[in-house]
Amino acid sequence: MGASAPKKAVENGPRILSAARRLKHDLGKYVRFNAPEAREADDAALRERLRRDLLATRETPEGTRTAVEVFREWASEDREVLEAAGLDEAVSSLEREIDVIERFLPRLDTLSHADLVTLDDSTRGVQAACVDIYRTAAARFPPQGGAA
Repeated sequence: MGASAPKKAVENGPRILSAARRLKHDLGKYVRFNAPEAREADDAALRERLRRDLLATRETPEGTRTAVEVFREWASEDREVLEAAGLDEAVSSLEREIDVIERFLPRLDTLSHADLVTLDDSTRGVQAACVDIYRTAAARFPPQGGAA
């Protein structure tokens, strides 16, 4: 896209950047908020950390939301603007990771070690995708005043 960005996308630059920033902050930051650099060796500790990060991803006056709920809420409000800006593949990749989380989360208390690792790997994928989406949006539509 870059210099040849469609006029409509350029006009929507602030909204695109805002949508990407919100995704990075509300989901990408908190989906691994309590994660140590090295994954927990103990399944109980890993399970508890995943519980904190995925079941209470966002706490607001309206209540606590899971990582899946945070993504679905964001998608209902902002997905289209990022897809129209050419970030559809990145958003689809993020959604595939969210789908893994959604599939495993209801069984968190009974997941095997391998499934806990898969779930944790998906949180890494979510975090990386959110950061990548924001960086791409910021590169294509630099914030006014230069501050990211």
